[in-house]
This record gives sequence, C-alpha cells and structure tokens, in this order.
Amino acid sequence: MFSDTTVAKDLESMRERIGRYRIVDILGEGGMGVVYAAQDERLQRLVAIKMLRGDGLDEQASKRLWREARVAAAANHPNICQIYEIGEEGGRLFIAMELLEGESLAWPASGPGRDPDPAWRSGSSGGSASPGNRAS
Repeated sequence: MFSDTTVAKDLESMRERIGRYRIVDILGEGGMGVVYAAQDERLQRLVAIKMLRGDGLDEQASKRLWREARVAAAANHPNICQIYEIGEEGGRLFIAMELLEGESLAWPASGPGRDPDPAWRSGSSGGSASPGNRAS
C-alpha cells in the first residue's frame, strides 16, 4: 500500500503501537528517525508518525523535531502535512501528522534509464528532502 522497495522492512520486529496509534507499515528511515504509517483508532484515520531514533536523549534532535512540528503546525498550505500531535512514547519524541500518498523522493526527477544526482545517493542534499522521504 505505502511500501517503497528502498525501505528495509522487518514488520515482525517493528513496534506495534505508538501512543494511541497502531502501526501498519514502515514508510521510511533516515538519520534522525523512522516514519510509520499508522491507524489512529480514536478518529479512524491513517496517519504518518515520525519518531526519533534511539533513546530520545539527543537534545539537538529533540529541538529539531519540536521546531519542525511548530513550523508545520503554524502553516496552512496544501503541500504541507497537517500536524495532529507531538508526543512522547518510551522516552522518544514523535509527531503524528497527515498521511499524504505520493512518490518517494529517493530518486527525484529520475525516470526509466535516468540516474539521479549523486548528491541524492549520498544523502548530502540537506533539508528534509533526504532519500526515503515522500512527496505529495
């Protein structure tokens, strides 16, 4: 459904819940965290959950995630995901947000027989447009 062949999956070892959300798939992984597709069982909708890696004690990563949530929550634009919640589960921060279907940005502007810019392969593109992130 939301799978991407570039994402390493191990659904059996994947966490089952984050707060009130039931995890249904892994959408992507990056240096800062993991993005899951999840079912909000209270409101009966699919959401995306971005969760920090590790024990959540990285102060810089936590500050970045809080900043990302505040900026996105203040924006109102069709190309920006709505933020539903920022919370903590097991000492790790997460953002619950609107789940947008679309293509992976892992190979931007690539098509049959075209190779993407080497900067994308190395992950040195900067910003949140890193390999594995999704576009709407």
